[in-house]
Amino acid sequence: MKVSIAHEYHHSVWTEEYFDPEEPVTVLDNLIFEGKAVMFEKLVYPDYSYIPINRSHILTFWEMIEDDLYKADLERSLEIITGAGNLPYLYGYSEGYKMVESYLNKHPNLTPEEWLGISEDVIFEEGDYLSNY
Repeated sequence: MKVSIAHEYHHSVWTEEYFDPEEPVTVLDNLIFEGKAVMFEKLVYPDYSYIPINRSHILTFWEMIEDDLYKADLERSLEIITGAGNLPYLYGYSEGYKMVESYLNKHPNLTPEEWLGISEDVIFEEGDYLSNY
């Protein structure tokens, strides 16, 4: 329960500070939104988690989502996040977390307050996430 509360707390703080209803929300935005929440929950409760993080970078799965990253498609975002179709269970949470982790590995001194507002594009590009594939 406490991990879920930390996860959702992140969402509420981010949404209050950064959500712009006038801006389209892409699949990448949603992946990193969830990835930041998983990162936050792991910082608060490092020994607890209900979201499996798959440490492998499996090109077959990545190829299933790559063309959708910049589409504003909530249905597709939810399919990826939950792991619908041929994607692993909760795939999007895991990929989003790894994207955020990749960025934070390159910027280890950032606090949660600092990385909370960093744009999804910056996290994805400056984290050099594609080099995993």
